[in-house]
Amino acid sequence: RISLSNSEKTRFQGCEQRGGESVSQRRTRAQHTISKATNSYEHFARGKPLSAPNAACREEWEKATTLAKEFASNRNVDLPVQTNDWWNPESNVEESLGSTNHERAAGTFRVFAISDVHSDSEENMEWLAGLSDKYYQNDALILAGDISHHLDIVEATLQLLSSKFKAVFYTPGNHDLWCTGEGSSAEDSLQKLQQLQKVCDRLGVHTGPQWFGPQLHTAFGGVTTARDPSSANGTSAIGQSDTTMEVCDPSDVVTSSACWIVPLFSWYHLSFDSEPELDGKYPPVTRAMTDFRACKWPGMDPLQDDVAAHFDMLNKSHVLQLPAEVANSLGRAGPVEHTTALKGDALWDFIASSELPCISFSHFLPRIELCPEKRFLRYPNLPKVIGSDFLGARVQSL
Repeated sequence: RISLSNSEKTRFQGCEQRGGESVSQRRTRAQHTISKATNSYEHFARGKPLSAPNAACREEWEKATTLAKEFASNRNVDLPVQTNDWWNPESNVEESLGSTNHERAAGTFRVFAISDVHSDSEENMEWLAGLSDKYYQNDALILAGDISHHLDIVEATLQLLSSKFKAVFYTPGNHDLWCTGEGSSAEDSLQKLQQLQKVCDRLGVHTGPQWFGPQLHTAFGGVTTARDPSSANGTSAIGQSDTTMEVCDPSDVVTSSACWIVPLFSWYHLSFDSEPELDGKYPPVTRAMTDFRACKWPGMDPLQDDVAAHFDMLNKSHVLQLPAEVANSLGRAGPVEHTTALKGDALWDFIASSELPCISFSHFLPRIELCPEKRFLRYPNLPKVIGSDFLGARVQSL
């Protein structure tokens, strides 16, 4: 439900006329827009409980969301009203900002981040497909999980985004590890994780620590990344990889035109919620969250810390082969004479001691403070299923 607060009405009245339209006229137009959006949403809400798909209901929902966006734009009277072309690859907005590859300063790059694309929704996949094929060819994309529980959709999504960005970094979310008997042959969520890893290896999508920069070449023979199954608590939850990452020129490192990008495997645990419980009756997470029915963890108890601890151990399974010249350029730990295979704590210590900036990411939260207090949440048990203290310690180590 969207309405104009008194403070917003005052701001409307106090703003000067812009773009040939008075503030009063814009306010009236905004109020009319949100009135239409409210009516459309009411039609949608009445049609939503219907068991059969309802085209009219869907149309009203799309109309409501479109009008709500229009209202949000209209009420920001301090800014010119923007069209919806800000993301359109054919618009000139990016060019006017000087952000196209040929106009950016040499040696610069961008790192974009997105999560929960849920591309099993046709509209979401269409939005991803609409991203420019040329504007991001020097840039990296962080994809922080929740693509789909259908393996073929995950692969299609990663393949699509890999064609648009120079590098894609990914870590799975809870939705990606569902085992519902459709979309994957995996018998449990650990097998599903293996299948996801094989897809990423095949497409060159990075699921472990790498450094990224625009001036990439293989002057030193490349950096070979692999995964050591034996280091992940004695289990092989992720398979061996022979992916080769191109290497930044050491001169780029000196000028800091590169950075580490570190995907982190993680899962939530109920003890992450350190706040006192609120009075009232709320459904338990085992009933409210599909994960407790759709995910299967052989030999582990999802109500304890088992799964979260296991996922954190997977982060120690990455192996990074560093030529001596590159290792000496990136780190501060002392000179290295030969190619070095870094894994486990040695890899994480090397990243932490590196002079490069470091961007880490996961699907879950590393600190409880990043979640609103329970009294502000519609579902106060949410903190139990959104974060990990293991993840927090891993981020802190970087």
